[in-house]
Amino acid sequence: MGVCRRYIVQPEVAEEILSTAYLKIFSKLHTYSHDGSFEGWLKRIVVRTCLDFPYFVFEMKVSHPSHPITSTPSDKSGHRLVH
Repeated sequence: MGVCRRYIVQPEVAEEILSTAYLKIFSKLHTYSHDGSFEGWLKRIVVRTCLDFPYFVFEMKVSHPSHPITSTPSDKSGHRLVH
């Protein structure tokens, strides 16, 4: 979760992204080549999933404009919570 929180500030969104990353990890586990560390492989997938988040939001805005995830999260003072 710490890796996600470095990229995504809002905890609920970070949890959702981490869940997505876990699904990617388990579905691609057979592709791990044992060349590098397993931990590094896991972190790379999590980071790439976090970095894909803006593209996911864009796709959601296009296909589902009223979906709650398409609004930019902000705190009470109006500051954006997604880097």
